[in-house]
Amino acid sequence: MIQINTTGSLDGEIGPGRDNRGEVPFDVNASDEYEFIFENPFTSGQAIWTITDLE
Repeated sequence: MIQINTTGSLDGEIGPGRDNRGEVPFDVNASDEYEFIFENPFTSGQAIWTITDLE
């Protein structure tokens, strides 16, 4: 198992007009391209990022 050090914290309650930043590690197979899909459970939209240059 590889230990990944992340910064910030993405847990807890966020008050009105506030924001939060942090990092979340994912354990995935090696690839030249990754697709990250974010769906907001409070809306019907989604955002999709294609990640290609990891170096």
